Parts: sequence; C-alpha cells; structure tokens
Amino acid sequence: MIEMMENSKGNTREAQKMQERLTMNKVHDREKERRKQVHCVTSQAGLKTWPEKN
Repeated sequence: MIEMMENSKGNTREAQKMQERLTMNKVHDREKERRKQVHCVTSQAGLKTWPEKN
C-alpha cells in the first residue's frame, strides 16, 4: 500500500507520515485494550484484596 503511494506521488515523506500514524493508532488501540483488561482484573481482585481502593 505504502509502496504504491510512493510510486504514484513520488512523495516518500508523506507516505512515511501515514505509515507512522497507522502504526501509532495500532499501538494505541492495543494499549487501550490491555489497560481495559488489566482494569477488569484489578477491580475484580480489588473487591477482595484492596477494599480501600474502591
């Protein structure tokens, strides 16, 4: 996909930026997902283990 953009435009800088943005979004989504899971686990455990945090 990026190669096609580079060939048609000849603008590698723009393609690079697009690629970085896509990568950042993927990382961000993964991070959000992971945090959600961790939050679920900790809040479930927190009911028993850390009542002061609720």
